Amino acid sequence: MKSTSGRHKKALKMRMDGKTYKEIGIALSVSVCRAREIVKKEERRITKPRDWTTGLSTRTINALKNSGITSEDEAIKFLLSGNALEAQNFGKVSYAEAMEHFKIDIPTVEKSAEQKDIFLKVAESRKLNDGQRELILSLLRNHYGSPGGK
Repeated sequence: MKSTSGRHKKALKMRMDGKTYKEIGIALSVSVCRAREIVKKEERRITKPRDWTTGLSTRTINALKNSGITSEDEAIKFLLSGNALEAQNFGKVSYAEAMEHFKIDIPTVEKSAEQKDIFLKVAESRKLNDGQRELILSLLRNHYGSPGGK
């Protein structure tokens, strides 16, 4: 989530101290209307809970929601089930992005040849950057031994 500038925090503090929007506007060199907008925006930022999809690409969010996923817990179970790559419009890139977003470490997944194959497919994807590919392969090596054999 994007952090707000010091002036947003200053504006909210001034408002909480009983200052008027006019006084806040003068202190920030903005109009009364803009001072009110700044204060309201900062109030929303503080009170709004972080959505479980914040930080994911639109494609990955849509793929998760189209698979019936409505919470972070459901998303993690879905990813760990090994069925994610078979879901409609949920490819290797979305899978890798979601695994990274939810901080799912491959060694936490139950050892099975099928799941190992899924991770290898993700790791071999040409759409992953070198760092992502190497991370997945190193986790596979640590968990299963050599990534080539079963």
